[in-house]
Amino acid sequence: MNFSSPDFSRRLQGVSPAYRQFLASHPTDSMIGELVMLYGFKQIEERNETYQVAVFIPDYISIGNDSGDYEFLLKRDGNEAVYREDPGCFSHPSFELVHLSFSIWIADGCPLPSEPEIPIPLEGCVWLLASPPAGMKDMFRLKAMLGEAWSVPQMKEYLAHTPTILPKQRHHYAIHRMLKRYPDFSDFRGVLGFSDTEESEKKGYALFADLL
Repeated sequence: MNFSSPDFSRRLQGVSPAYRQFLASHPTDSMIGELVMLYGFKQIEERNETYQVAVFIPDYISIGNDSGDYEFLLKRDGNEAVYREDPGCFSHPSFELVHLSFSIWIADGCPLPSEPEIPIPLEGCVWLLASPPAGMKDMFRLKAMLGEAWSVPQMKEYLAHTPTILPKQRHHYAIHRMLKRYPDFSDFRGVLGFSDTEESEKKGYALFADLL
């Protein structure tokens, strides 16, 4: 396995031998089941660089994703335990254990922890229902939270026309997780809503706060 960065090669030496053996025999990404994508050695360096894994969580290597909101991670201490985290939360992670053994996990077809049943549509609209407490200052925080590239005129337009639909990249459940797990985002609980349609009537959407 040849990598463009000697530093990445050194970082990879810390992960479990079982995973390094798997990686050496898989040059391209491997789809395991319907959701789990494990990176091949031709892609893994670029994926870790894209998510700035070495910057935010230097003790870990990202080894794949769930075709949705999570990256799968191994710690660089030789342990086989597999974790997952939303890459948008790498700056303040709270890793969830997926499996104690990478070897057994992959042999079993990479099963995932069961998700709690939450009445949130998988696709639809995110609403700004009212101006957040700090107005424009909070809009910059919301922009960062959702990973958006809104301009200042766009944010002013949203504030002036609440309730309004927000263009967003994240699934509803990912937003719910952040609002629930991170106190920094608690100010948005009462002003963010979701719906599975673009209807503007009050009955057309619900508050994320109702689920917390």
